[in-house]
Amino acid sequence: MKSLLVLSVMALSLSANAASTALITLTKSSGFSPRPQSVVLTISENGSVVKSVRTTKDATKETLAKLSANAVAALKDKIESIEDDAKLVDPNPKAPKCMDAPSTSVSVNKGGKEITLYVRASCHTSQVENGNADALIDLVTAFSSL
Repeated sequence: MKSLLVLSVMALSLSANAASTALITLTKSSGFSPRPQSVVLTISENGSVVKSVRTTKDATKETLAKLSANAVAALKDKIESIEDDAKLVDPNPKAPKCMDAPSTSVSVNKGGKEITLYVRASCHTSQVENGNADALIDLVTAFSSL
């Protein structure tokens, strides 16, 4: 019985490790709203594009697409071109801030390190300085609108 329990735990551990890690993650929050909602969209190493939506009443998880191995390789190459110490820049940092507004962030996993590419919060938008991340941000934003 004890060995069966140990084998079960090992199997669960191996299946959890076999799960593909996210290459790109978009997180959205509705802010203060009559219908609060949060969305998490991930593009994983195995090519799956998964959108999870949570409201106060329910949660859904849907696979939107499965990218080809070539597309995943291209995404990885694009992620590699992003600097490890990429800084977010707000083009208008002195503009007034607002509270309870919707927010969005986009991050990538580069060799186990999370790098934030884009943040829209408090009515301010910040993005990495060079244009290396634009295509990644556009891609994940387009998938989130599906």
